[in-house]
Amino acid sequence: MEKPIRVVLIESSFLIISGIEKMISELPGMLLTEILDGSEKQLLTIIERQKPDVLIVNPEKLGKRLDQLIKSVENSRETIII
Repeated sequence: MEKPIRVVLIESSFLIISGIEKMISELPGMLLTEILDGSEKQLLTIIERQKPDVLIVNPEKLGKRLDQLIKSVENSRETIII
């Protein structure tokens, strides 16, 4: 059995979260492992610990921290950022 594609979502809109959860649940081999709203103080630590294969980000939720997040993820491993 193949290892699932691990997805972390950074979003605060209930409607968007619901839609993405539904979409991922219908895709075989994908697993939504964490939903964050972007305000977490230890956001980078949480993401590094989760080690997602795909990171779906609403850039408006991170503001200036978006560049820091991208650099952190690029340095840690191969993660696709959407």
